[in-house]
Amino acid sequence: MTRGSIKEYTEAVRGRYIRASKKEKGKILDEFTEVVGYHRKAAIRLLHRTNQVRVNGKRGYPRQYGAPVADALRVAWEAMDRLCSKRLHPFLPELVKVLRRHGEITMTDEIEATMSDEPIYHRPAVATLSQAWRTSGLYHYQAGELAEEFHSHTNLC
Repeated sequence: MTRGSIKEYTEAVRGRYIRASKKEKGKILDEFTEVVGYHRKAAIRLLHRTNQVRVNGKRGYPRQYGAPVADALRVAWEAMDRLCSKRLHPFLPELVKVLRRHGEITMTDEIEATMSDEPIYHRPAVATLSQAWRTSGLYHYQAGELAEEFHSHTNLC
């Protein structure tokens, strides 16, 4: 079954399921799980769920920054050798000053203040950058492979 047909079938069964007694609900669930192929608990959750539409359509924290901040954050993230946001945050204020002084980043004071905010606001951006970098093909080493490759090329004798 396609998702659309599952949705249509769920809508058709939902009213009958909500009004049914406990015994009838069991029979409806048996029928529903057989037709759709879901587990019972997933079917129960689906039949109890109403069609609530999210206001903004996205989960998680709302973005606190725009493209200029994301671009500046990318430069800082790459300058720190793609450090995770938790470890990057304590260095950001000083790093931004140094990068501005050397002409690596051009930004307003407002953007600089935004980059010095709580680290939780940087995590989605750094996670997005990190994921894009990993899937680009540039990141292909597993844990320990880089060290093994380094040691295989060094001559310790």
